[in-house]
Amino acid sequence: DRAEAGGQTAEHVPQGPPRCRRNAARRSKKLTVKLCAAAFLGNMRRVEDLISRGASVDSGDESNHGLTALMLAARYGHTATVNALAGTHNANVEAANEHGGTALMLAAGHGHTATVNALAGTYNANVEAATRDGLTALMTAASHGHTATVNALAGTYNANVEAATRDG
Repeated sequence: DRAEAGGQTAEHVPQGPPRCRRNAARRSKKLTVKLCAAAFLGNMRRVEDLISRGASVDSGDESNHGLTALMLAARYGHTATVNALAGTHNANVEAANEHGGTALMLAAGHGHTATVNALAGTYNANVEAATRDGLTALMTAASHGHTATVNALAGTYNANVEAATRDG
């Protein structure tokens, strides 16, 4: 941009991104944090509203160790919310948090068999995916005593019952 300044031409050099871009990024981050909160609560109406307003379905909330909205919905057994996020909004069922945990592992570790069935059966989540330590959804369900979830993973989805952690 050139501006007339007392008969002289001065050149204007923009500094940093335009304010509207900074505001858009800040707004998107706030929407994503709100989306994660709505998924945590299983509030479908709020989830749909936030996504329609631009919340990122696959972005993790930094305050929750990189958990995505799908991971939070799965962790708390909100199967309808999982179906909306993974089905309608194509959330990545293989996304991993900072420890390598997936939505399937979180659902399995808390005994949410219906959610495990949705993720592994309907959305083909990888039952053999492992955390950095080598823990799978089956191991997590078994270590917490969730027999129905173990039976679903091993019986219906053929999870490897011989798998071992990195430590053996």
